[in-house]
Amino acid sequence: MRKCTHKVTGIEYAAKFIRKRRRSMDQRNDIYHEIAVLKLAQNCGHIVNIHEVYETPTEMALVLEL
Repeated sequence: MRKCTHKVTGIEYAAKFIRKRRRSMDQRNDIYHEIAVLKLAQNCGHIVNIHEVYETPTEMALVLEL
């Protein structure tokens, strides 16, 4: 996890970077599942909210509340 700040609003978030391939295995389905679970639990007060998802050719970044 890395701490990041929105340039316009100044709000701080946590960014979780996940490699799409680990040990020559495709991890995208696991990442999509994690994103879906976080979106389903968005209204729960005990789970961290997800704000954005960014994708590069090699990894995905999930932007979460601190």
